[in-house]
Amino acid sequence: MKTIYLFLVITLSVRFASAQTNFFVTIDPSTGAYTETASIPKLQVVYSTAYDQILNRFFFTGHDSNGYYRLYTLLATDGEIVSDPVIPAVGGIPVLSGLQFDNTANKLYGVTFNGSKNYFVSINTGSGAVTIIDSFASYSPVINATFDHLHGYYMLTTSSGTFELFTIRTSDGSVISDSIIRLINGCKPSGLLQLQYDDSTKRSCALAYANNVIYYGVFEPDSEVFVPKLELTYSPLHLYNVISSSYDQASHRFIFIGYGSDGYYPQDSTYLQEAVIDAIHDTVLSSSVLPNPPSGDSCAGYVEYVNSSRSLKGIMFISAASDITEPAVQPQNISVFPNPTSNTSSISLNKSYTLVTALITNTFGQTLRKDVFHDVSEINIERGGLPDGLYFIQLAGDGKPLGVVKLGVE
Repeated sequence: MKTIYLFLVITLSVRFASAQTNFFVTIDPSTGAYTETASIPKLQVVYSTAYDQILNRFFFTGHDSNGYYRLYTLLATDGEIVSDPVIPAVGGIPVLSGLQFDNTANKLYGVTFNGSKNYFVSINTGSGAVTIIDSFASYSPVINATFDHLHGYYMLTTSSGTFELFTIRTSDGSVISDSIIRLINGCKPSGLLQLQYDDSTKRSCALAYANNVIYYGVFEPDSEVFVPKLELTYSPLHLYNVISSSYDQASHRFIFIGYGSDGYYPQDSTYLQEAVIDAIHDTVLSSSVLPNPPSGDSCAGYVEYVNSSRSLKGIMFISAASDITEPAVQPQNISVFPNPTSNTSSISLNKSYTLVTALITNTFGQTLRKDVFHDVSEINIERGGLPDGLYFIQLAGDGKPLGVVKLGVE
């Protein structure tokens, strides 16, 4: 029996404190055994990841403890940080989303959003220099991105009330197609996430939230219609939140990490799990519960699949959930309405910020979602797939902590 190893970067956080410890580790999903191989100092928040299948380099963007926004390059063999340049702002906004690496062209791509326009860019992995290839009109940042390696197409989804699916030619940044995503079988989504593309079948796979249920589904070739194939919330995975995903091109496997629950509510009994879906037959091949690591009580993270070693590598956050009772940082002049909510809540901030991040965690300290906003003094938090319960929203403005607010969902 072949063992699949999961390589991760670990972030340890206690009571929402600013001091964190980060590790590049190896985990065997069958046993939960962790081996810490390298530390990543000063890392606070991660936004997006990508992987170089040829040179085995792991890329990710994130903020450090000094508030600098950086592009990190790690050697996947030992976790050594090759470079971590500060990324300059594009259109006044430094944050890049939807990182994708083109192994044929040896280029890293991404998108940055300035509030009214998205810029499709290439990024120099050594210097962090960003080159604008072209722009396209969209009123929301990128939610997910994937890559067609055979044609050099960058594919992404955005949402500004409706979900849009864009296909961009990387050579010149031109938009090949822009479609409003339609759904069948009565599945109207409140969130579309974890987009992955199969180079052989030309189908895109994704997960969608609809009516508090998470569905796995596909886009057929050249179609904007999302077809739900599997319901994952109640059976067979009892899935209530998805953190990240990747794709095995050789075996056509959609692989993701998320939280499952033994009870009706996630707070009853939660666990982190890795699941593998056969993207040809649209069936669940396996799911493995990942026990809590030795450095903390709960974890969440981002993964990338490596073709050569048939393994997953990624970034993992761990928090000492037993220590999380009340937020350590109380917000000043920040209000939330309505609270509790059944759909959307607005958070009024104390002033306008260029960049605002909202990290949503549950009462166990598990990171469920991260929302990013630009040029705002007020943000809207969508319920999405959050079940009923109490949540903490850790707010940061322009790299500085603003505090933590409680939000009830019912």
